[in-house]
Amino acid sequence: MIYIFRTDGTVLKTKWDDVFFTCTKERDIWGETWNVRGHIIDADRKTVKETFSLSIIGTSREEIEPHWEFYRRYMENGPQMALGNLELICLPPLD
Repeated sequence: MIYIFRTDGTVLKTKWDDVFFTCTKERDIWGETWNVRGHIIDADRKTVKETFSLSIIGTSREEIEPHWEFYRRYMENGPQMALGNLELICLPPLD
């Protein structure tokens, strides 16, 4: 299950398999950025009911793909499978 905590205090609950994920490029105040968006699809498998973003913004698709892979492994295979991907998304040590 996915729980989406909205800014109005409500919580949207949906099944992982009912969400279509995509990498999205857009222009915003930071320039060109990429993020991972989830589209909650209606029963007709055509209508997007709601859209949300995962908690990563990057300057390239390659930069956000390891984060997506972490979420995917966690949701599809459980927390132990996601641990193998941690080294890809951790920040480098501060100097």
